[in-house]
Amino acid sequence: MLLEAPCSGEGVIRKDSDDLENWSLSSTEAIAATQHDLSESVFHALKSGGMLVYSTCTLNKIENQQVVA
Repeated sequence: MLLEAPCSGEGVIRKDSDDLENWSLSSTEAIAATQHDLSESVFHALKSGGMLVYSTCTLNKIENQQVVA
């Protein structure tokens, strides 16, 4: 299963100065919580031996490594 999770978009934030001005740690943490919930739901829906591919368009550890861990 592929989970292309909604994210903060930090990987493309340089394209829109409004996004950079509206960025906050608390919003990133809230998005990470949503990502965690989604990945947990998808994980439980996998068949035995199935594979979960997790993808975001961000670069930060909060939304990537920490969610996967």
